[in-house]
Amino acid sequence: MGFGRDNVKGSYKVVRIFRDPTYCDILDVNTGEWRRLWKPRRYKVDDVGRKSACVNGSIYWLQIRHDHLYTILDLHTEEFHDVRRPPLPKGIMYEAQIVNTGDRLAIAMPVSHPLHQFELEIWSMDGQKETWSKTHSISLASLGIEESRSFTPVTLFKQKQGDVLFYDDEGLLFKYISEKDKLQSLPEDISVISPYVENLVPLPAIQVELRTGITCLYPETETTDGMQPTSVDEYLRKEIRGVSLFPETAEAIVMGPSMQKLTWHYYKVYNTCENAENFVRHQVEIFYKNDKSIAPKLLRLLYSDCFVSGCDASVLLEGPNSEKMAPQNRGLGGFVLIDKIKIVLEQRCPGVVSCADILNLATRDAVHLAGAPSYPVFTGRRDGLTSDKQTVDLPSPSISWDQAMSYFKSRGLNVLDMATLLGSHSMGRTHCSYVVDRLYNYNKTGKPSPTMNKYFLSEMAKQCPPRTRKGQTDPLVYLNPDSGSDNSFTSSFYSRILSNKSVLEVDQQLLYNDDTKQISKEFSEGFEDFRKSFALSMSKMGAINVLTKTEGEIRKDCRHIN
Repeated sequence: MGFGRDNVKGSYKVVRIFRDPTYCDILDVNTGEWRRLWKPRRYKVDDVGRKSACVNGSIYWLQIRHDHLYTILDLHTEEFHDVRRPPLPKGIMYEAQIVNTGDRLAIAMPVSHPLHQFELEIWSMDGQKETWSKTHSISLASLGIEESRSFTPVTLFKQKQGDVLFYDDEGLLFKYISEKDKLQSLPEDISVISPYVENLVPLPAIQVELRTGITCLYPETETTDGMQPTSVDEYLRKEIRGVSLFPETAEAIVMGPSMQKLTWHYYKVYNTCENAENFVRHQVEIFYKNDKSIAPKLLRLLYSDCFVSGCDASVLLEGPNSEKMAPQNRGLGGFVLIDKIKIVLEQRCPGVVSCADILNLATRDAVHLAGAPSYPVFTGRRDGLTSDKQTVDLPSPSISWDQAMSYFKSRGLNVLDMATLLGSHSMGRTHCSYVVDRLYNYNKTGKPSPTMNKYFLSEMAKQCPPRTRKGQTDPLVYLNPDSGSDNSFTSSFYSRILSNKSVLEVDQQLLYNDDTKQISKEFSEGFEDFRKSFALSMSKMGAINVLTKTEGEIRKDCRHIN
């Protein structure tokens, strides 16, 4: 974890950084919004949550391994880079800590000398030149430190010129008086129960210092007496108290303005339909046993709903001019399962569970059965009252990278979300009409795509012949031939991108941008990285422009308004 201030904008941010995955989560305290930042895999962090410090608008994490580097995140530009360690002859030990001392990065570490005498060495870095100088060598002999004991100078700050206050791993405080070269133990009834955070700030919210050593800013709202949180804010507060920001059963969530309108286990919290999510899951499991294609069908259905007018189930409405009649929505499926779930829920909890929530929950449960992670679906959505095919602006799968990025940004999603959500194409099928331009008339040149793998091009041409006449059949082909009829959620989709074997052009475009190329490499090498990122992006997509409280309605029939 890390906490610090963007010196340019003045905003405070909490950063949750991971050891292996290719992203970190950032909370902007001013807006209360969680979002995700992609980071290259090389910027790893050891001993997550303990060794970090914010100095002049950047957070530093100490790495014990990897040639003793510091991983640095500039909180304004949100870019990572590295800086070398100080020239310690014996290297960095696990007892080492980094701290902010007078707006300079410092490292404090006990060093063993001949005759088993210990000194606490403190090194300070010039931020502009990124050069190190040793500022203190404090003898620990008066403390009777033995080699077998682990002495950890956790943090420190200057009281006077050259004076240092620090404490050990038992929470006992010590003061070094530079003028007398004396180390003084403070009374044992004065102790530190959690790491001191040098950048605590007075903000209009309750401030709580955690045993993890970062400051959490709690909104001034009441909590419930029970174990279950009643809002996303409370859910986050409860999980932070337990060190983890996210639940063990759901691998990640993202908070944004729309997400904050929803509630964790809404129907259980408000005692309106306690087992609603269980009913949904049971029906999905029954359906999935007979038709595994329901997973990609529901993924596409949810995308077609959320990316148009928001996650309001407007895509489910019937009518000659409804969204499902738009050309981009040709071949949509999954309606029968949604109808079945709605019938079951109306029998058990009439007029309570929205079709929008059913679609989000059912999609989560279906893709989980296919191999995706089970992610938290916050509920409390209501159903839209209108559906107009003229509003459907879903783009062609042949668009460029820039066009795709612009479209995702317009929905509040970033480059990592785009690269991740396109991974939904790891299963399912598409029509040849969306592929033939790559095979025969790439960018209207009358030739196939020059970058497409030649063998794969030949195989696709056999399945998708040129469209030369009206009424010609439009066969279906697998978006990921490696998954095929199994419709399994895998990272092989990204391996195919790297080898120029993508079926859709929009997928292949991920290779033509440095960021998405790197993300594709990371996901192809690490399936768990892809799964965790998928959980975050799906949660984020499911919160686009939701209707809550008195907005919209709760439909009795998902195909028709009341």
